[in-house]
Amino acid sequence: MQDTDFIIDVNGEPLIYKDKHLTINDFTTIADEKEITKIIFKCQSIYILKLLKLLTQERINYIKNFCVDILNKHKNAPTNFLINRATEIIDIINNFSDNYSYKKDNLNKNFTIYNDEQKPKENYSTEKTENIKEQKDDNNKYVYENKKKAFNFTPYIIGIIIFILIFAFIKESDRQKKLAEERQIIAEVLEEKGKILASIKEFNSALGIGVNYSEYFRRFSDTKIKIDQFNDYSKNNPKILQLKGNNLKKILTFLANISFATACYKDAADIWQIKFSGEGVETHIFPNNPFYDYLLNKYPELTNQMVENLMSPSIQKKLNNIDNTTVFGKAAKEFSKSLFIDGCIELIWFKASEYINLAETNL
Repeated sequence: MQDTDFIIDVNGEPLIYKDKHLTINDFTTIADEKEITKIIFKCQSIYILKLLKLLTQERINYIKNFCVDILNKHKNAPTNFLINRATEIIDIINNFSDNYSYKKDNLNKNFTIYNDEQKPKENYSTEKTENIKEQKDDNNKYVYENKKKAFNFTPYIIGIIIFILIFAFIKESDRQKKLAEERQIIAEVLEEKGKILASIKEFNSALGIGVNYSEYFRRFSDTKIKIDQFNDYSKNNPKILQLKGNNLKKILTFLANISFATACYKDAADIWQIKFSGEGVETHIFPNNPFYDYLLNKYPELTNQMVENLMSPSIQKKLNNIDNTTVFGKAAKEFSKSLFIDGCIELIWFKASEYINLAETNL
């Protein structure tokens, strides 16, 4: 990535700043912290890491505090693009700080270096020298006489050693060959996983910006085709099935999380269809809808989108006092158990983004 490269925004387009495409080199000339923060919020995640390297720690802290303030102000609000973006930037800054922190090793080792004149000399008397020489001669004579008596095992030992070395070499060659094949398979899978993850993250980013009914179905269909192709590639590739241990586990976990996210997007599409299934625009899903029980079983969190849980305590109290035997009472009770469609879609999208994050950790 060069300093003259354009910074890409979340839509995959060059980022516009003051009526022109912003480059990394231009970014280094911006002094206003608020402007820098706006650019960080608009650009893709890969560029955020690049830009953080160009900033001082003080400015990085300013951006992080700005994101924390957003989360504190909107902690009770439904999930939206701003909240997701602030959360993502905080994670990137934390990882960036961990990867670039270091500790100095202050181990000091003292060595004494002598020159020829300073080196201590050993002093032996003439008598000691003669005694040592005689002792060595006696030892050599004893070793020589015992060697003549002993059986010579040297050729056999050398043969065994050579055999062991050859066997170990063959085994290591086979192991290295298998490792090379496994590394090649993993590299291919990583490339395919990267493509599918980029596609589904692009779709998820578009949801944060805002899409209409028809555009959602078009984008989802395009993304699902790519996911189905990756699933076919993974299931029908015998090389992948040969992988073992953590490598195979990572692939299976990645596939599972992508499948879960896709299922969430499909459920959101079905809910959106209910909204426009009648003559007008439906705003709630009622208990008599076959899809109602399916949603509550799969997403228990949707109980928070029930009308009765969105009511104030005073209204809930009045609702409990309504006579269930009257037509109005029955209708009111049924309405109180209905699910707010827009809230359900937002919650299920958030669930899908969690699965995408899990998939990314198993890339």
